[in-house]
Amino acid sequence: MVREWIESYTVSIQMGNVFKHMNLPEYDARNADHIALSKLVEKTHEEHDAKKRALLVGKVEKDGEDILKAWLLN
Repeated sequence: MVREWIESYTVSIQMGNVFKHMNLPEYDARNADHIALSKLVEKTHEEHDAKKRALLVGKVEKDGEDILKAWLLN
């Protein structure tokens, strides 16, 4: 969802300040979904096997989308 918005907003080499125009939820250290996503992102950064990393990236994207969708419904 975020990637689509960014790609529709700007040319990929002009990322600059695009995030200041987005209204995204802040990290909530009390939210179990936020905590789990942050741990998954850390694990993904530490993974060096390309296939395993690709699977983790897919899970990060899905879980991030789920958080955004839940936030939008509130």
